[in-house]
Amino acid sequence: MTFSHDGHRLGSGSGDKTVRIWNAETGVLQRTLEGHTYWVTSVTFSHDGHRLGSGSGDRTVWIWNAETSVLEWTLEGHMDWVTSVTFSHDGRRLGSGSNDKTVRI
Repeated sequence: MTFSHDGHRLGSGSGDKTVRIWNAETGVLQRTLEGHTYWVTSVTFSHDGHRLGSGSGDRTVWIWNAETSVLEWTLEGHMDWVTSVTFSHDGRRLGSGSNDKTVRI
């Protein structure tokens, strides 16, 4: 799980292969993002809240537009589960860690 920087939204990853964006103040589900082919293990909002990154057991990192639910990029290269994703403060880079013992930027 991750809160957006402004604290208004909560992003969650799930064993059902989805990413969900919730209104953190009301608990109301705002969006469900689908497409990963295995459990979503990590999610992160960019500092400005416009993008959400997700990492999965399918070995990929996806970058979504958090406002429109559009998938903007799919990043591949890990050889095992992606266990952690995070945006740099300026939002220009995303780091990912994996069970393959690598970190990618």
